[in-house]
Amino acid sequence: MRFITTPRFARDYARSAPEHRRLFQQALREHFLPAVRSGALRRDTTWPATLRIHKLKETSIYSMTWSFTSPDGRATFHVENRQRRQADARLEAHRQP
Repeated sequence: MRFITTPRFARDYARSAPEHRRLFQQALREHFLPAVRSGALRRDTTWPATLRIHKLKETSIYSMTWSFTSPDGRATFHVENRQRRQADARLEAHRQP
């Protein structure tokens, strides 16, 4: 799996505090990617309890929360199957209202 980020995500990520970026990277490396490799997107296994991931109703977009307290850590993503063995995840920043 490779990640393609949107311009909005890149801007929001660049504006984030270093600690917030570290928490996001840690959530990806330690929880999200291992779960994807284990089949969580195919529902072969469950997502780790450290992440809240759900598919938004009637879309192909998923919401991911990795920090439930301050800082609020959320993003949306969708998976594109470009080839049988490769999937791309686009990450979009989620802004608090």
